[in-house]
Amino acid sequence: MQQRRGLSFRSMAIIFLVLVIVLAGGLVAALELPIYLQEQKMAKTSQETPVPTVAPRVDYLGEAESLFDQGNFDDAAKQFEQAAREKQDSAVVWAHWAKALTLAHREPEAVKVAEQAAQLDGRSAEVQATLALSYDWAGSYDKALEAARRATQIDPSYAEGYAFLAEIYSDQGTIDKALEAGKKAVELDAKNVFAHRNYAYALESFGDYPSAVAVYQKAIEIKPGFAYLYRDLAKVYRSQGKDEDAIAAFQTAVAMQPREPRSYQGLGLVYYSKKNYDLAIQQFRKALDIDPNFVDAQSFIAWSYYLAEDYQSAAPEFVKDTVLEPKNARSFAGLGWSKFQLGSYAEAAQAFQKALDLDPNQALAKDGLAKTQDKLKQQSGQPAQQQPAPSPSPSSSQQPKPQQPAQSPAPSPGPSPGPSAAQRPAASPVEHLSH
Repeated sequence: MQQRRGLSFRSMAIIFLVLVIVLAGGLVAALELPIYLQEQKMAKTSQETPVPTVAPRVDYLGEAESLFDQGNFDDAAKQFEQAAREKQDSAVVWAHWAKALTLAHREPEAVKVAEQAAQLDGRSAEVQATLALSYDWAGSYDKALEAARRATQIDPSYAEGYAFLAEIYSDQGTIDKALEAGKKAVELDAKNVFAHRNYAYALESFGDYPSAVAVYQKAIEIKPGFAYLYRDLAKVYRSQGKDEDAIAAFQTAVAMQPREPRSYQGLGLVYYSKKNYDLAIQQFRKALDIDPNFVDAQSFIAWSYYLAEDYQSAAPEFVKDTVLEPKNARSFAGLGWSKFQLGSYAEAAQAFQKALDLDPNQALAKDGLAKTQDKLKQQSGQPAQQQPAPSPSPSSSQQPKPQQPAQSPAPSPGPSPGPSAAQRPAASPVEHLSH
């Protein structure tokens, strides 16, 4: 009996030990289960949600310089603006931004940015030269001249200081100084596009067209992506009477920058000079479609219709011209002559009078008003004053036409870039294709 009881005790001890082990294992498992489940959940989440990567930094300055070299000045200006935001204290970055804005014909913006660059570093020759460029293209020639001179004083070896000085002198009509500055710029840096371009501009202003062509072509070799250089070259070809070469150069500019209205305007002027008014009007309209405020294009549309003797079409185009240029006496004179040719003498008299109110010395308006008053007197039965025979006089075999103005009212395309609009004869419309 005692032996059986002893065996039973050992068995119970073993069973108890086994139970303890099982319970302990279950407890551990119970404690580790939530940790395991959490680990599995985190692993699954990490698989579903990728770790975000850091975006590469944009090199705005490098992108801007590349676009500028390609002649894409608008997009270059946008990138320079971003670069200037990153480097707000860098006068050179602001100057490059101003240069891009200027070449994109955004002169008011360019002036502000260039002035900011000068505030950051007024002792930089590059900054002062760019300031001169922006002032010149904005028509502030005195300020431009001061800035260009400062650039050459700060660094007499900086080519662009003399290059922009040459352009300013050309715009002011000081051709000898323009030639000297342009030549100096090329001597200082034979690979600088602005040195060659502005020396060519001075040669063009001087009337040395063959030399101007050669130097413009050199500028194009340096920067073949600058479309405005082809417009400059085309303008010289037109001055030489090489209309086909001019058309080809303007068409190259159009192909390079289809949204640049000045290239279409240039083409229109070639056809206008050839008296091919239909083609001229087509090109002027393309320019106006791109820029509805392009005053010169609207003016030449009106005069093209007038010279084509389509007075019915000319009159409303002159009305549009007077809306764009409400203080341009010549536009009202053109409207007056169109109404005169249509026999609407009362309306013609009003237009001529408006022109004289704006400019008492407007010759076309004076001549037109005198002839119109005679017509009105004839209609009312009053004797008209004796007038000289109209020129040109119609032949006896032709039907008599209304009298023509003593001088041709139509504007000349004006081959020379010459001085600013304010310094040009009032009888010639503004044409500054170089700018």
